[in-house]
Amino acid sequence: MIHNIATDSEQYEFHLLSCMITDKEVAKYVQPKLDPALIANALYRDLYKIIGEMTTYNYAINRTTISSYLNDRKSKGDQSYSNLKYQDIITFIQVMELEGRQKFVHLSSDKHQLFPIVDQYINAIKNDYIKGRLESLHQDIQDDPES
Repeated sequence: MIHNIATDSEQYEFHLLSCMITDKEVAKYVQPKLDPALIANALYRDLYKIIGEMTTYNYAINRTTISSYLNDRKSKGDQSYSNLKYQDIITFIQVMELEGRQKFVHLSSDKHQLFPIVDQYINAIKNDYIKGRLESLHQDIQDDPES
């Protein structure tokens, strides 16, 4: 089941993940720059963590290896990602792989041009997170000005 991408932040997260799936070097580049807690969409956050773990172990990143990685963890009793639905993961990764390949082809197959784009996605995700926190604080102050 494909979900609609509702917010700008989720679009940035989606596109960032598509770049990470397209090129493992991008995944390695992103990991130290973006805390998973800043990713708003829970499915994307879990995929981001999974890609990070797999990158750490130098695994290839694609729908087959991600599925195998999750199944292996589940068979060992790891419940970290037990809430993920297998079909949602496969569907999203298929879409992300396609998006990443299209972006890569559009950039004349020069993967180094992905890095500035990835930096823009990272900054946008961070800015959206900060904006959301400020809006939440503002609402809290309006709800209880005495606090």
